[in-house]
Amino acid sequence: MVKEIERVVKKVMKDCHRWNIPIAKRIILDQSIHKAPGWYGLTGKAKGGAYVVAFSATLFLHFNGEVEEALRNIAAHELCHTCPRSMNHGKEWKKWVREMNKHGYKVNERPYSQKDSPGLY
Repeated sequence: MVKEIERVVKKVMKDCHRWNIPIAKRIILDQSIHKAPGWYGLTGKAKGGAYVVAFSATLFLHFNGEVEEALRNIAAHELCHTCPRSMNHGKEWKKWVREMNKHGYKVNERPYSQKDSPGLY
């Protein structure tokens, strides 16, 4: 499962670079899958200024077989949080989400939760 997440996150990072979306230079993928029922992905700042991106097992349970697309869009959501002034769901973060969506992503402009239907990323 971690290898799959890593593969998808790297592809999303590559897309961000290609489209000049200013994600952080130092992003660490949390190697553990969390058992957090209330979220799919989470981004935080580590000591030294790196960003840590984590994913919850809920993602794999909720999206029944459609995990690839959901993971791709949730990874994009989380990576946009690493852009300057984007650790919240404010104006700057939404600007980068809209840019991702121009290129075919389906990133929701609000936090995800398990109340979302699988069609909302």
